[in-house]
Parts: sequence; C-alpha cells; structure tokens
Amino acid sequence: MEAAAVAFGVVFIAEIGDKTEIVTLALVARFGAASVLTGVALASLVVNSAAVASGNVIAEAIPTRVVAVAAGLVFLAFAAWEWRSDDDPERVDVSSARSFSHAVLLTGGTFLLTELGDKTMFATAALATRGEPIAIWLGATAGVVAADSVAVLVGKSLRDHLQPRRLRIVTTMVFAVVGAALIVDGLLA
Repeated sequence: MEAAAVAFGVVFIAEIGDKTEIVTLALVARFGAASVLTGVALASLVVNSAAVASGNVIAEAIPTRVVAVAAGLVFLAFAAWEWRSDDDPERVDVSSARSFSHAVLLTGGTFLLTELGDKTMFATAALATRGEPIAIWLGATAGVVAADSVAVLVGKSLRDHLQPRRLRIVTTMVFAVVGAALIVDGLLA
C-alpha cells in the first residue's frame, strides 16, 4: 500500500501542469468530460503497464526525439482540425455509444502518444525498479487520472462558460503551441 501511495504522490505532482494535462483540458472542450476522462484513464493504464513492465528499457527503445516530433505533428493536425471546425459548442455529441467510443479512442490515442517518454512514465518506471509492480501501476495510474481530472474540470468549465468561437480559438492555440514546442524540443534534443 505504501508503494501505491508513493507512486500516486510522485506521479500526481509530476503531472500537474504537464503537456498531457494541457491537452486533456483542450480535448474536454471538444468531447466533454466523461469521454475524455475515460480515454485518459485507459491510456494511463496502458502507459503505466508498459512503464512498470519495461522499466527504463522503454527510454532506450523509443527515441525521445522521434516521439516528440511525431506528437508535435499530431498536435498541429489537431490545431488545424479544431480551427476548421464549426462554432457549435456541441460539435461532438457523445451521447451515442459510437460517438462516445470515438471520443474515448481519440483521447486515449492522443494521451498515449503524449505520455510516451514523459516524465511521469519515467517516474513510474523508476519506482517500479524497487518492486511491488502492481501497487506502483495502480498508484501511478490513479495519480495521472487524479491530476488530469483537475484539467477535465477546468476544461468543462471553459466549455460551459466561453463562447464557442473563443473556445475554438483557445483550443486551437493550445494544440498549436504544444505541437510546435514538442517539435522544437524533439529537433533540439
């Protein structure tokens, strides 16, 4: 239980203000809270499973530069997609099972891509080297989900209170800035 609590605390703190939290906030503006939080939780389970199972091997197997540039390009594509979308605040109706699944998969995939090679993934891998892999996995996953729940709440508030056009501009800028930063980081690393 102590290992899970340590993993939760370390990962929660590392995730606050991280790029994945910012992306989560932007995705809530498009898809809504439930589908985004579900996607984040599922992706976090996968990423933390890989981190715990592989430890630091992941850092050596996946070139950080490649992941950063690929993630940056995905974010720029999301920026373009968001910019070209209409101004209807209910752009993506996730009330149907198919739409909800689509939003969950898109969120999960985006989150997974941004979390690969991230400090929380490496923190989880480092903690897993001490043993108690299941406790570390559960604690780290709960830490990510808890931190990103804050972003979901903020994103939901923005979705509920901002005019649709302004929300579209804000989310476009978030995706574009994060994308450009990831590309620059990948190219300069």
